[in-house]
Formats: sequence, C-alpha cells, structure tokens
Amino acid sequence: MRSVLLIVLCAGLGGCVHGGRGFGDLAVGAACPPVKAYSKRSQRAVRAELKSCGPECKGLAGWIKDYYVLRQQVRACQKPM
Repeated sequence: MRSVLLIVLCAGLGGCVHGGRGFGDLAVGAACPPVKAYSKRSQRAVRAELKSCGPECKGLAGWIKDYYVLRQQVRACQKPM
C-alpha cells in the first residue's frame, strides 16, 4: 500500500527524478518500483475470464482499468529524463 501511495504521489507531482538522484529524501528505487511482466497467454486468460463474468463484474473492470493506468505511470516514472 505504501508503494502505491508513493507512485501516485510521484505521478501527481510531475514524475520521478532519475540519474541516481532522489526526490527529496525519497530514493528513486522506492518511488519507481519494477512492473511485473505478465505473459500474453496469462493476459488472454484474464481477459476471457473478465468477459465471461458479465455485467456483475463492471466494478472489477473499472479497478482493472485503474490498475492499468497505475502500471503506465510506473513505466513513465522509470524512463530516464
């Protein structure tokens, strides 16, 4: 939970600092954690499961979209400036 809060804070303040520098007293590694890679097969299986769930999974679909945005923010945070 603390990592998620740091990522959101970092993204909200305009991005992370790179090149061995920190963000205030915050180390770059703590603000930009690695993004877990999922295989295409795993992604297809989850997509099929979500589609088969139907309208009762609408809330879950929204959470997954938010998770996708968070993963994109972490990737952007990891890119060198």
